[in-house]
Amino acid sequence: GRMAAPSEGPPPPHRLDDEVLRYFRQALLEQIWVSKNPHMMALARSPDVHSLARLRDTFFHPLELEYNLLEIQDLLQRLNLKLLGFDADSQMMQLFRETMPGRAPQDLGAWHELEQRLPELF
Repeated sequence: GRMAAPSEGPPPPHRLDDEVLRYFRQALLEQIWVSKNPHMMALARSPDVHSLARLRDTFFHPLELEYNLLEIQDLLQRLNLKLLGFDADSQMMQLFRETMPGRAPQDLGAWHELEQRLPELF
């Protein structure tokens, strides 16, 4: 079937099939292009947006739980695990070193403080 363009309105909300996902993706990408926000442009390049399975999992997974960094720290401690590090680019690591002098990159409390200052960080 033909997918409705965002200007025509969304498909019925009672189902989450490929047509609905394509509509969502098209509307999302239109908003990203209009915003010209560099962080949003990175989302537009993400493979999570260009595969329907990954799009469904990223945005609509029914069992998805969000944890903040302090909750992750608590889970690691309760499980007697140690954070080895972040998969962060060099700019983010430089920002961490500049804003959290003397704090270790494995310190989730420090990352949490940084995220509180810069909510768009993650």
